[in-house]
Amino acid sequence: MVESALEDKRIFLVVTEDKAKMQSIATTIHAHINKATIFEAHDVHEASFKFRNMVPHVIILDLEVAKFSSAQLITDLMQGENNQFSVIFTAELPDNELFIDQVVSGQVQFLTNYKDEIWFNQCLTKALNRIGQEKKSEFILHFLTPNELLFKEGVPGESAYLVKRGELLASKRKNGVCIDLGKIKAGEFVGEMAHINQEPRSATVTAVTDCELIEIPFGSLDPILFSKPSWSKALFVTLSKRLKITNEKLSA
Repeated sequence: MVESALEDKRIFLVVTEDKAKMQSIATTIHAHINKATIFEAHDVHEASFKFRNMVPHVIILDLEVAKFSSAQLITDLMQGENNQFSVIFTAELPDNELFIDQVVSGQVQFLTNYKDEIWFNQCLTKALNRIGQEKKSEFILHFLTPNELLFKEGVPGESAYLVKRGELLASKRKNGVCIDLGKIKAGEFVGEMAHINQEPRSATVTAVTDCELIEIPFGSLDPILFSKPSWSKALFVTLSKRLKITNEKLSA
C-alpha cells in the first residue's frame, strides 16, 4: 500500500537573513504543524546546498536574500527533478509576471505579513495539502485551519476522513436554523455515511482547531479498511458513538 508522502514528517526550508524573522517563522510552523522539521539557510547558496541534501516539502523565503534573487533560485530548482515542493514568498506579489502559472496552480504563494499567524497558517495548510494531493497514494493527509470548512451539507461526497489531530464540529440546518450535532475528535471517522448510504453529505463539518485528517477516497475505503484493522475499529467506534447519541436523544 502506498503511504502518504507527509505521513512521517513535514520538511521546511526557511531562507532569510533576518534571525528574528527566522525564529518567528519557526515558532508559527511548530505551533500549527505536527512533525515539522525545519532547516535554515541565510543565503541562496546555502539554500541550494541544503535543498540538494534533503528535498523539502515547503520552502519559505524572502524575495531577495543577501542581495541575490531567491526567485532565480526557485526557478532553477523547479527545472530540476525534485520539483514538487511548495513555495511561500514572504513578500508582496511583484508587478512583473513572476510565477504566474505556479501561483494559479497553488505551488507558489505570496505572504505579505508573516506575523499574521492566521494568514500564515492558511498558507502552510494550502502548501501541505498541495503536496499531499500531488503524490499517488490510496490516501492523503488533509490539513485544516480553525473555522475552515471540510464539507457542506447536501453536496455529493467523494472521500471519508479519519481524524488524526484536532477537533471538528458537525452541524445541520433545520427550518433555517443551524443546529450543532456534536464534536468529532481524534480517532474518529467523519464523512463515511455518504459512502455507506450512497447519499449526499448529511451535515456540514467545520474545523474547530488546527486539524490533520487522513482523506480516503470512497473507491479506496473498503480495501483500506480490510487491510487496516485499527481503522476498521475506529469506524466501528465512530458508528457506535453516533448510535448511542441518537438513542439518548430519542429517549430524552
